[in-house]
Amino acid sequence: MKESQKLLSSFVVLLAICAAGAALLPRLGITIETPAMRIQLADLSRTQVIEIHDAGGRLALRGQLETLITASDQLRRSAILSSAGSAIGLAEIELTRHRDGTITQELEVDVDDLPPGSLFTVMLDGRPTGTLTTDSDGAAELDRYGRAHVTSWQGAD
Repeated sequence: MKESQKLLSSFVVLLAICAAGAALLPRLGITIETPAMRIQLADLSRTQVIEIHDAGGRLALRGQLETLITASDQLRRSAILSSAGSAIGLAEIELTRHRDGTITQELEVDVDDLPPGSLFTVMLDGRPTGTLTTDSDGAAELDRYGRAHVTSWQGAD
């Protein structure tokens, strides 16, 4: 076999392995966001409503965020996500002011009992914020973390 044919065969095998891996990830509840899918994590300090929409844009889960802790160094908000069906979820937002003055924010969303192997969009106050793909049990989670583009929040010193 010529060297170019060996190289082409190796490339085809590698491509097949990558395709198989990509097909397996959603079944494991893992979503890899491409640069085109990345959505800037906006200021979460004033977010009121979180919704989970299916691929057709239909509302699957919804919750109203409530403030649990407001202090000069921390803001925590939470929402129980519910639907007309059996699907449930929990969303949590946490902003932390560090000693150096920077503020980081984290969004965690956990859902259960949604259709297995399905793609959903997480919406905060009507803005798409991320996606999740349910595993074979209909569960998924989204964790987003980053520097906050705020200097303070309501109730902070």
